[in-house]
Amino acid sequence: MGHFARVSLDAVRNAIEPMPQALDSLLGASELQASRCFVTLKRRTEFLGGRVAAKLAYLAGKKGGTRNFISLSCLDIPLTPGPFPTIYCRGRATATASISHSGRWAVSFVSRCGKGVVDVEDDLWGGRSLDHYFSAFELGQIHNKNDARIRWTLKESCLKLANDPEFDLLMDTTTILDSADRWLVATKHRRLLNGGMLGTFEWGDLAVAIGIIPKDVRLCIRRSPHV
Repeated sequence: MGHFARVSLDAVRNAIEPMPQALDSLLGASELQASRCFVTLKRRTEFLGGRVAAKLAYLAGKKGGTRNFISLSCLDIPLTPGPFPTIYCRGRATATASISHSGRWAVSFVSRCGKGVVDVEDDLWGGRSLDHYFSAFELGQIHNKNDARIRWTLKESCLKLANDPEFDLLMDTTTILDSADRWLVATKHRRLLNGGMLGTFEWGDLAVAIGIIPKDVRLCIRRSPHV
C-alpha cells in the first residue's frame, strides 16, 4: 500500500531555533529557497519536519541497497499548491507524497499504487465546536474525543483526495460507524464515487487516516493496527 514516516516537530524546533541553518543539509535546492521565506519559527519547523518525513517515507520504499546511495539532500520536494507534492530524486520526478502536521508531529505517506493522502490528529485535538464539522447523525455517534479525532481525519482525507476547493467537509461527507472495526463514508463528490479506499488506525498518540483511489475499489474503511 505504501510507507509512512513521522518526525518530531519538537526535535526540529530545538535544532533550528538556536541555529536556523541546522537542517539545511537535509534539503534540496527548491526546499532551501522556500524555507528561507518563512517568517515564523512554527511555519519553518512544520515545513522542514514535513519534508524530512516525506523523504524518509520515500526511502523506506526503496528496495535492497538502492536507498543507501540516496541522501536526503538528493531528494527535493518543491512547495506547490495541492495535496500531492512531487518528490524529485536528482532532478527526476519519482513519486508523490502526502504530508500532515498535528501538534508535535509531522507525518508523511508515500503510496505504492498511485496518489495517496494522509491526515493525522494528535492527543491535543480539541477546542473546536463539533457542530461546525459534523452532522447531527455523526454527533449522535461521537461519544468521546477519540471518536471525533478519527472522524475528523477521515473527513480531511476525503477533502485531500477530492482536491476540490469547493469540497464541504460538513455537507459533502458523512462518516458512519458501521461496526466495531469498520467505518463507512457517504459522499456525493464525483471523484470519490469513482472508487477509493480509506484506512484509519492509531499510531502512538496519533489518530491516522489514509486515502488512496485505485481502480474498482469501493469506498470503505477498516480500522486495523497494521497498514
